[in-house]
Amino acid sequence: MMPSFSENNLTLDTGRQVSFKHDIDKVVSFDNVVVVLLKMPSGVIFNENVFGVSLDGQIRWQIQSLLPDTEDSPHINIKRSANGLDTYNWSGLITRVDLKTGRIVDRRITK
Repeated sequence: MMPSFSENNLTLDTGRQVSFKHDIDKVVSFDNVVVVLLKMPSGVIFNENVFGVSLDGQIRWQIQSLLPDTEDSPHINIKRSANGLDTYNWSGLITRVDLKTGRIVDRRITK
């Protein structure tokens, strides 16, 4: 079963709910973590908009910061890959994320 979401609320398979400051755009589920991508409203600079949530409803990590707070380039997509989780940001950067910590373990430019 896949976790569900509505607006800024995530509902896990266990029935536990987790709320975020902004609306959820996408959820990708793995064995031990549910990865949440937040949709960033226009005018809000928040580039660390990917979170890892444990199956018991605890926010375990927030993606590692890559850019200064003044640069607006939030993540716009997350995907399961053969090696784990890939994220895509507005500037064309693809990152591979450690599912245990949220740290960036690899990055490459697509644009």
